[in-house]
Amino acid sequence: MKRRIFLGCDPDIHNMSIVAVDDMLDVVGIWMVKEKGNKGRKAVLQMATKGVMKLVRQEQGTLMTDVCAIAVEGQNVTYTANTGAKPQDIVDLAGAAGAFISVLAALNPHADAFYPAPSEWKGTVKKSVHQVRTMKKLGFNYEMKGGNKPYPVPHKEQWEDKVLGPDKINPGDWVDIADSAGLACWARDQFYKGIKK
Repeated sequence: MKRRIFLGCDPDIHNMSIVAVDDMLDVVGIWMVKEKGNKGRKAVLQMATKGVMKLVRQEQGTLMTDVCAIAVEGQNVTYTANTGAKPQDIVDLAGAAGAFISVLAALNPHADAFYPAPSEWKGTVKKSVHQVRTMKKLGFNYEMKGGNKPYPVPHKEQWEDKVLGPDKINPGDWVDIADSAGLACWARDQFYKGIKK
């Protein structure tokens, strides 16, 4: 049977992460695309062009042929407003997310594409709680970092050989990568729900 790959992407205008998992929930790829220097719409454009091209150049032909489903987190004004984000930041983030779902869907035209709001894919549980659940689902041992805004960081030997992107991953990047991993797991679940219908 052909291996099935599921991609999850937690969008950002400066640090965009993508995680690929397979049928068995083994992590098969982690990409971190970092684009610094610009703000607002210029940052969106920079991520949508330079950041996306980093991914495309890196990924030509490696995992993309086996992708069955993609999930990029969409934005919800009500949900995001409760985080204290400025309205224009939400608009900019939605622009980056739209760029990435477009490119990933174009690279994988036969894959199911999902653009869920945060509450749709992780419910109403706290971010750190959901991220811990994701680490357990993936079989990762982890330590909590981040002080009063905790997030799990898996032990480096469990993921360092999975990094495929051009940009280095630091422990602090896991605050975003853990969400990308959760989205990849969610995309897998949605794919299999669709098969059962």
